[in-house]
This record gives sequence, C-alpha cells and structure tokens, in this order.
Amino acid sequence: MARGIRWVLTLLLVGATALTGILDLPRASSQPRSQIVIAHPGPIYTMDSPVTWFISTHWLTRLMYDCLIWRKPDLSGYVPQLAERWENVAPDRWRFTIRRGATFHNGEPINAATIKWNLDRVRTRREFMVHPQWQFIKDVVVTDEYTVEVITDGPRPYTEYDISFNGCDILPPRYMAQVGESEFGKRPVGSGPYRLVEFREGERYVFEAWDNYWGGRPKIDRIIYQVIPDQATQVAALLAGQVDLVPNIPATERQRVGGARNLKIIESPSSTIHNLIARTGLYYGEMSQVHPGYRPATLNKDIRHAIHNAIDRRLLAKVQGAAVPQLARVPCAFPEVPRKYCGERAAAEAYNPERAKRLIARAGYDPGAGKKPVLYFDAPAFQVGNEKEVAEAVKVMLEQVGFDVRLTVLELAAFNREVATRGRNRDLMLLPLRGSPSLVPLFYRCEWPRNSYYHACDRSWQQVANKILNEMNTAARLKLWERWWDYFVDHAGTISMYEVMGLYAMNARLEWKPRADGWITPRDAELR
Repeated sequence: MARGIRWVLTLLLVGATALTGILDLPRASSQPRSQIVIAHPGPIYTMDSPVTWFISTHWLTRLMYDCLIWRKPDLSGYVPQLAERWENVAPDRWRFTIRRGATFHNGEPINAATIKWNLDRVRTRREFMVHPQWQFIKDVVVTDEYTVEVITDGPRPYTEYDISFNGCDILPPRYMAQVGESEFGKRPVGSGPYRLVEFREGERYVFEAWDNYWGGRPKIDRIIYQVIPDQATQVAALLAGQVDLVPNIPATERQRVGGARNLKIIESPSSTIHNLIARTGLYYGEMSQVHPGYRPATLNKDIRHAIHNAIDRRLLAKVQGAAVPQLARVPCAFPEVPRKYCGERAAAEAYNPERAKRLIARAGYDPGAGKKPVLYFDAPAFQVGNEKEVAEAVKVMLEQVGFDVRLTVLELAAFNREVATRGRNRDLMLLPLRGSPSLVPLFYRCEWPRNSYYHACDRSWQQVANKILNEMNTAARLKLWERWWDYFVDHAGTISMYEVMGLYAMNARLEWKPRADGWITPRDAELR
C-alpha cells in the first residue's frame, strides 16, 4: 500500500509539463538548486486573488504578489512591500510612497497609477468576494508618480490591517488588459519573490524564485504545492519523503511523525475557528432554489440556541486533537474578545444539554413522541484537520438532546462547490473560518452579500459594528466589542466551537516558522 502511494505521488510530482513557455516570460532561474513540496488540501481555480476568499488560494498568491504593506508573522505590526513608507496624514487620509524601480515579473513598471487601478478594482467590483471588505475606501488619489493617498470613509482604527488583507495583492493592469481576467487567472504575473511556472487545477502549482525581486532572491529556488485531498495520504507522503511540509496533521499521528528522525513537528495557533453555520433565513444563497419548499428548523432561534447548548466544546476540541474552546469567531488572542467567551470555563458554561431539550420543546417539538427537529448537516471531510470526526461527534451530541441529524460529509472540493460557495446549505454546516477584529463585523451587517451561506440584518447590532470600525479610542472600542459579541452569541447564526491549533509536520532540514495567522506562505523559508 505504501509503495503504491509513493508510486502515484511520484508520478504526480514529476509527470507534469511546466507552463514556462506558455506564459511567454523569462525563466526565473536554471535548474533549481533547492526545492520543497507542500501538501495542499484542494484544487485552486484562479490566481486572480481578489475573486476569492478561500485561504488556501491566498497561501499561493502571497508567494507571487506583493501588497502595499504586509502583516508581520507574529501580527505585531506591519512591514513595507510595494509601499516603502506610509503615514496617517489626517483622520481619514493615508499617504503611501511607492517603491521606485519595482516591476512586475514581465517588466511592467509599478507606480502610483498601478496602485490606484488595483484599489479601485477591489472596491468597485461587487461580484468579487472581497468587495465588502474594501468599502472603507472612499477615494484613491494619485498625487505624483510614486505617491498615492487613500481616503477612508472616516477615522479607521483598522486601516493598516484591512489594506494588507484579502484582495490587497497588486496585479499588473497592462497585462490584465492584454490577456483578460479569465486568462489572467491561469497565467498570472505578479511582483513578489516567486513566479508561477506551472498551474494544474486539482494537481499541483509550481513556483520558482525570481532573481529581480526588490527584496532579494529568496533562499529556496522552487516551491511546489501538491494537491493531496486526503489527510492520511498527506501523512503517508510526508513519511515517504514525497512532501516536505504538511500544514495540519491529526493529533493521533503526532507521536509517529514526531518520532521519525528526519521530521519535526511545530504547534502554533492557526487563527482558524471551527464553526457551525446555522441557516437563519430563506432569502440568501441558493438553498430555496435547490431545495424548494424546504423550511429549515434553524429558522427558529430556540433551535439555534439548543444547538449552542447541546455541543460540548471541550470534548470536541479533544476530538479535533489540538484546539482551544471558545464561543467567538475571532481568536481569543485578540483583546477584542471578552474573556467570558474564551477557554474551558466559557465552554463548560455554554454546555447545557438539559436546557437544549427545553428549548427544543419550546420550539414546538416532542422528541419523546417521535416529533424531532430534523437537521440536514453538511461538513467537509478534511480542510484544516479532523472535520469529518468532529462532524460525527457533533451529530451524536445533537441526537442525544432530541435532534434527527442527517449528516453528509463531502470531499473539500465538492463541499465548496456544492454547499458553501453557492449558499446551498440547509440547516447546518461545519465551516472552518479565519477571523480578524477588523473584518468580522462586516460579515454580520445588512449590506453583506446575500449570495453567501449566511446573512444577518439587525440594525441595532449593525450600529454597534459601525461604531467599532470608526472608534479610535481603544478603551471605548473594547466596550463596544463586548456589546457586539453579546449580539453574536444571541443570534447564534454562527456557533463557534474552538480555535484549531496547527500541527505542522515538516522535513527537519526546513527552517520555517508558522505565521500566527495560519497562512502557509514560506517566503522566508530556507533549507539547512
């Protein structure tokens, strides 16, 4: 069996044809001197990064694109990229000085007009998944060839974070116009330390170091993301020496993998929260078209609260293998999350199966008489680790309090395509999500797109969110945050369970420290 797995993976790793000639760009280098292979959970469909929110896509795009500024690995601040300097020159105005001499991989120059084109693109294209995130920008003004000013819709305490998050990648406008957006998604050009030289949907993505990067040539010549959807197969490939880095290994494999002489394991926060997404309305996503006439039990808030009380987050964190229980959609390392929603104590107080039974009865059901609320429950088999096992444990917990749970577990690509992306979820789904204080309030406002898998519109809640995003005084902002989380937990449309701790298994020769935000983008990696 192991020999067969090695044989298949070897074919995948060496049997593809590079796209260097197709891209019609100069080669990044001659035969690579150093190379690492990273296991990747699922297919990538486009490298036009503003089009998608999926973090597994942004792992790749961050190798080949630069932003204006970027977050430090420990999230303690920001570092320059295409902007060598920046300053907050007025409460609603930020000035960015663009790095002179920086170019895209094809030689196209980068200047203030380039930056304006990119920022205008993400803030005006409503069909882009990142569009709502960029509505804080009111205007972008070019003041000279290498200076651009970003005018916000008011004082914004999180401007630096927002401008360095999803959609911040700077793309080449001339090349985009030449090949078109669809073609660009497969044949992209960036300005980062690596160039894409091979793009095979569902198979692998190959990047080579770029000699002319403004920050210097990276130390590893070639980085390959190899698609291996199954977690067990990822581990087998690692043990067989076919891959050098597996971002998430099961806790049950920790001893076996860590005991291998040529491997090592690093545990680090991932900023990923495992959530149960409960449907709260019929009007958003495609659920009502795909399942006409179906009325989810979770439209009733009592049912959603029953789910919240039925799950033992402490036990689920153990099933996941490496996790810290919490009730919030943002990691508890952020000061914006009140302590009452963090850790073992919060999880213990929330777990109340007897209350869950009472809430089910109050919603009009009688499980003892066979009248149980039905929950159609969808989950990915594997995304960041043990989702299938966690979903099965959640099913048991919900059935113990009186639910009739119809669980469907899908491979990640099918789950994203058939359930999550198009908002086809019915009652409940398990979804790993990353969260940050600057972005999460946007997701629960009335303006959030209704083609998503959830939507919330509570004007009082939204008013608190708006105040948070414009309050410059830290103490006052934290008080507003406590009110915001009270709304979040009461709404129970997103039922957060725990933050996943990343177990990164890698070749012992690989020198790389995981980022605190969980992005698997080894720009600074090297081999001993």
